[in-house]
Amino acid sequence: MRAIRPLFALATGVIVLGVCAAPSALPLPTSLVLGDLIIAPTTVMAGEGVTYSIQVSNVGATACSYTLVFKYKTSTGTVGSDKAEVALEPGQTKTVMLTVIRSGPGTYFVAVDGKLGQYTVTSPRALEPFARQTGIEVVTRTAATVNRKGGNQIRIVRTQAGVFTAYIVEGGGEFRHEWRLTRRQPDGMWAVIAQGDAGAFPVSLLASPDGTLHIIGWSYGVGMIWSGRPKDGALTMRATTIPGAVQGDYPYPSAGVDATGNLCVLTSREALPDPSAKGRYIAPQLRCACYLPSQSQWVTQIYDVDYRYTYSYVFPGPDGHVAVVSTRDCPRELLGIVQPAGRPPWVFNAFMYWGAATMSSDPLHVLSFAEELPTARYVDPWLAIHEAYLDSKGRMHIIYSRSGATTDGRNQYRHRIVSSSGITLFDEELPEEAGMQCRAFQDGHERFYLLGQSGLLYPMDQEGQRLGAPMQLDLEGHEVQMFGLSVPRGGTPLSDVMGVGFVGDDGTSWFYFELDFSSR
Repeated sequence: MRAIRPLFALATGVIVLGVCAAPSALPLPTSLVLGDLIIAPTTVMAGEGVTYSIQVSNVGATACSYTLVFKYKTSTGTVGSDKAEVALEPGQTKTVMLTVIRSGPGTYFVAVDGKLGQYTVTSPRALEPFARQTGIEVVTRTAATVNRKGGNQIRIVRTQAGVFTAYIVEGGGEFRHEWRLTRRQPDGMWAVIAQGDAGAFPVSLLASPDGTLHIIGWSYGVGMIWSGRPKDGALTMRATTIPGAVQGDYPYPSAGVDATGNLCVLTSREALPDPSAKGRYIAPQLRCACYLPSQSQWVTQIYDVDYRYTYSYVFPGPDGHVAVVSTRDCPRELLGIVQPAGRPPWVFNAFMYWGAATMSSDPLHVLSFAEELPTARYVDPWLAIHEAYLDSKGRMHIIYSRSGATTDGRNQYRHRIVSSSGITLFDEELPEEAGMQCRAFQDGHERFYLLGQSGLLYPMDQEGQRLGAPMQLDLEGHEVQMFGLSVPRGGTPLSDVMGVGFVGDDGTSWFYFELDFSSR
């Protein structure tokens, strides 16, 4: 029996095995020389071929047969290997070529005895476009770069009076921005129709069922709502202080409205030192202020929570119901987590989904929770939400990213679906190409879609779970930093026309286009 010996062993565990034609048990560490690993093409769609090419030379005195083992690991955690046989006479050199076909999207990292390469597999594209896209319109090129912060604020609404969007511009400093409300004109141009003080965060834009527009922002540290209904081309907005809201420069505000006009503003207050007991803290809070048009009044509620939660999504509902999805934003010290060198003292490593049947009287009940804990190997965990969408069946879609021990250090984008009773119906990884700033939505026929950060638009199955072949939108070379959609949380009913805004390029530009699904 001929001996099989590893010629080279790497720290990666990749091995090239050699079987000499001569019956010898001696290792041949110098008999095989490999050239560079060449992979072409470096980007393919699923189902297309990728070719490995590597030059192999036998510098020994014995003819040998070898098995080259190409091991790979993907960005989604899949591992595997491919093999190629080569027979070499003494002094002979051959180029070994192996073509493989992958069905799973992601980046593939390949290694063969210290020779490394990589390639990317993207999802197969739709054979025919399933949505019509309009051209890119420039809303403004003078926005403040902080417009890309958060992504949880509604920025676009559609009413019978037209399409409106809101953004902020530089003002008197980091905490003194100004907001602008603009309306789309028939020629595709955008006109500023109202403005005011905004504070540190991007404002939220909501629309009531009667077409009244609402801007929620922080004027000199005070939570305000400006409201007005466009009439005969004119708009007058009245300012009101939001009762019970967290004041100051860091309220981390969020807002939402339902189909009946119930409007909620959510703010977050951090844990405060207890002046009566050194080393103790007063519990952090979520503060909810809801305007109920049926009662013509504001109703407020304060919820004590275990830690601070920010970048929230709030969904008011009938009879005072409220749902909240937030990322935990907490000092490591309070969590008992060691601060790694060079990292900030706070950590994002969990999200919570709560619900209250009646906001004015019921506590928040936890419906879903996810957490990424530090380990000795992964000392700086990450878990944060980037999108929350309440679908037409009352299920919450949560798109989040995580990295740490549960992902073997990789960054994952994931999609979780939770029922109204708190049952997790679905939680699977999204394609890497979807990107962090992807958005879930439905059209007027309640069909689901996922809009990826690179402009890939995926159709989804009837449950909003499985992705179909995407179509590539034309973003005209702009790099998306944050998407905004005209969705029900902002007061825009489901429609076969979706308004899409995005912060692009250097963060000072705000663009708009539409997707029309009516011909699908």
